[in-house]
Amino acid sequence: MLTYYCKFKINLLKMIVLEGIKHIEDKIKEALDLRFAQTGKSNELGIEILNESKKYEYIKGINYGKLIIAVTNFLRAKDEHVIEYLLDALEYFESIDPETGYVINLDFLGSYYDITGQYDKSIDYLNKGLNIAREIANKEGEADILGSLGKIYSRLHDFDKAIDCHTKSLEIRKTNELVFAQASSLNLLARSYSLKGDYEKAEDYYKESIFLRLKIKDYSSLAWSYLGLASLYEKIQKFDMAQEYYYESLKINQKNKDKQLIFHNNLGLGNVFFHKNDMLKAEKYTKSLIGLANEIDSKPLLSQAYKAVSEVYERKGNYTEAYKSYIQYHKLKEEVLNSETQNKIAQQQAEFEIINAKKEAEIYQLRNVELKNAFDVIETKNNEIVASIQYAKHIQNAILPRQHFIQKFLPDSFILFKPRDIVSGDFYWLAERNGKVFVSAVDCTGHGVPGAMLSMIGSNFLNQAVNEKGLISPDKILYFLDESISNSLHQINDESGIRDGMDLAVCAIDYKNNKIEYAGAFNPLYLIKNGELLKTKGDKNAIGGKVIGQEKTYTLHTFDIEKNDCIYIFSDGYADQFGGPKLKKFMQKQLQELLISIYMKDLDEQKQILDETFLNWKGESNQIDDVLLIGVKF
Repeated sequence: MLTYYCKFKINLLKMIVLEGIKHIEDKIKEALDLRFAQTGKSNELGIEILNESKKYEYIKGINYGKLIIAVTNFLRAKDEHVIEYLLDALEYFESIDPETGYVINLDFLGSYYDITGQYDKSIDYLNKGLNIAREIANKEGEADILGSLGKIYSRLHDFDKAIDCHTKSLEIRKTNELVFAQASSLNLLARSYSLKGDYEKAEDYYKESIFLRLKIKDYSSLAWSYLGLASLYEKIQKFDMAQEYYYESLKINQKNKDKQLIFHNNLGLGNVFFHKNDMLKAEKYTKSLIGLANEIDSKPLLSQAYKAVSEVYERKGNYTEAYKSYIQYHKLKEEVLNSETQNKIAQQQAEFEIINAKKEAEIYQLRNVELKNAFDVIETKNNEIVASIQYAKHIQNAILPRQHFIQKFLPDSFILFKPRDIVSGDFYWLAERNGKVFVSAVDCTGHGVPGAMLSMIGSNFLNQAVNEKGLISPDKILYFLDESISNSLHQINDESGIRDGMDLAVCAIDYKNNKIEYAGAFNPLYLIKNGELLKTKGDKNAIGGKVIGQEKTYTLHTFDIEKNDCIYIFSDGYADQFGGPKLKKFMQKQLQELLISIYMKDLDEQKQILDETFLNWKGESNQIDDVLLIGVKF
């Protein structure tokens, strides 16, 4: 009798446990279904799942509970338990056969590292998640991860790849009737087109997203659509409309208090009031940004915050604070997107595409002796890298015109050239053909090694333009250079293309007929005649980075020259240097005044004065960019 009673009790307990586990499984499904549409409710279910699963020692339920809590906290911009629970859940999912939770886990790990600026880790997790989603035919998960990848590619300025990811994600969501997610894809597509410069398509997608979110009453997400449309109107300088939609976005967000949303709205409003010259309101909104970015713990956002604050301080004339904020912005920007990170991302993407899956290597903690060995290896590698860059400097110097060549064709001239790093993104170029002497000051995107690589390409195409194509008009040289750079860097209809290029001024000097021809891509020409400085602006079209449907123009300007006239062409490094008693930028106006005061002196003395003035102005501050300034006297 006792044995029968014990068996009955055991079976009853089993039934209770099984019923409890079934109840937990139902809650897991409900919480996952609600994670985007009713994030707060999903979070409450996640807490219930975790607590009930602990009671039954149900390992799967414990980990799904943690995953749901982490995901919903992330979506509500709350830091509590996000990375801790995501990593706990990851350990569980890696120990079992792939399933839906694993894909969600990898997607949100990728999104977390994206927000914190660790793009290499982010892409690594997302590529792994995409592979798993396709392996288990999880279409919803595949669409989600494609959307997350699209966001990162937008941040990395690879807009074609971002648009491709979001388009594929939208197609999957339409096929599977995922209405809430469709609106998100439309919003992300709009943002990518806006960043690419296709504002008409961007506006259409934003409006489609807003229409859909109003229809399904997804008001919390609607705030993001309003934010996107506001930022678009700000970009195309419709500031009143931008202000209206920024306020609408903040109003809708009052319930959720999404800190990221508040940050972007305040940044936008700060910019709007800055352009309206309402500095009181501009300062109010921009000053809130640093605290918000620190609360979110996001280096990319903190970088944007310091940039906005620096610009407001500079407009108000508080140059000391402007300089301090600018230095913080520059430091954070390089930390987030330095060349090492870019290389890691490119390498990881290549590995994913070629291998499509790769077993992760085990990582062991180094003991003291191993740590010493590691430092020795790092020091050796560092020395090798520096030696390699030093040699690259010799190669770059080899493309620059030799002094005897400069003296032969520009006998009364100087070139002030001060690279910020070992190698430079600025370079100067000289050629002669048909009695004309061509001289150019070129400023490539970036500085250091990336800028130097572009300078080699640019110098080669300039030589081709004159020596092989026989082009002798500066505007025709710029058209050729733009086409050549865009083609060589695959900047038209090519996902692998990069958006880099160069600004420059090109002069053709005809000593025989006392004439100068000039064309510029952003960079101007200064001509000083009888003590008066005449500034001719370059066209607002950089070299490289072509956009389909947008035609570039480069204008040819012709001047008569007389004895003692001086011309100057330059990059922006001299005028942008911070320094002086108030730690502010040197600015072009001060450069113009300096040039007018020295233009009658011989060119060697002009160069010396310009060099000493720059060094005195810079003082103990860091040089922020490459410096190039060329002067020619007649």
